[in-house]
Amino acid sequence: MDELQGTELGGYWIGHPIGRGGFGRVYQGYALDNLNKPVAIKVLHPDFAQDEALLRRFLREIRLMESLNHPNIIPILGHGRTDKYLYFVMALINGTTLENLLERQSFTPRLAWRILRPLAEALNYGHSQGILHRDVKPGNVFIERKSDGEHVYLGDFGLGKHPGVDDSLTGTGISIGTPEYMSPEAVQGTDIGPESDVYSLTVLAYELLLKALPIQKKARHHTAIAQLHEAPVTPSARRPDFPPALEEVLLKGLAKQKQDRYPTIQAFGNAFFAALKQLSAQEIEQDYAVDADPQAS
Repeated sequence: MDELQGTELGGYWIGHPIGRGGFGRVYQGYALDNLNKPVAIKVLHPDFAQDEALLRRFLREIRLMESLNHPNIIPILGHGRTDKYLYFVMALINGTTLENLLERQSFTPRLAWRILRPLAEALNYGHSQGILHRDVKPGNVFIERKSDGEHVYLGDFGLGKHPGVDDSLTGTGISIGTPEYMSPEAVQGTDIGPESDVYSLTVLAYELLLKALPIQKKARHHTAIAQLHEAPVTPSARRPDFPPALEEVLLKGLAKQKQDRYPTIQAFGNAFFAALKQLSAQEIEQDYAVDADPQAS
């Protein structure tokens, strides 16, 4: 899709690519009638524009995503279709991803909560509108520095779906979700509800606190299989000084059976905050990061 750079697409000028994934590529661009404000344009894999059934469903979802209005969700500004491409336009966040930050710094429990709280609020809002995210991960979390501090955004609700709706997108051969953050039911593609996002957000919380993943293999398909059958590495196995109250919250959020997890994002957030209040002043500012992942094999 490099052929798009420097061309027009549906009233937008396509600039340089700024991201890519299984669903397509993201470019920085401009609306031709507003060249002063850059936007992010996600151009989806051509398979989507060629399959009418997938196209109809995806366009329904995009229209619903456009209706989302929350301060911690990157807004979708519009969408369009050409003979070859399907695309949607998002606000361009002038910041960095949580994935990039994790490569450079550690997060104490207090700092982790500054990231998790707005993410939980965004997901809770999405769920209240009947939309699951299904790909909560550091690469979809954006942090923008503003005059009043840092602002956290959750992006890529384009993978979202209604609870209980069969996911026909798997027929394209393009993965939906990221194995390291996928719940067991998401791996199986069945009975996916809000608890699946609870699982993914818990994985992200674990990674923030420990700079390691609860389940990870060298091969991604092995990671997906392990999500079904292997217990997560407990935080205290990595760091014996890890606070028991936080460990209890993480392990409940990572339960294999959805009914054993927190039933809602709000319940997870409430439990995490309650655990924080049990920590000492030293514990809440402690760095619990580990240097390596001994489970990777």
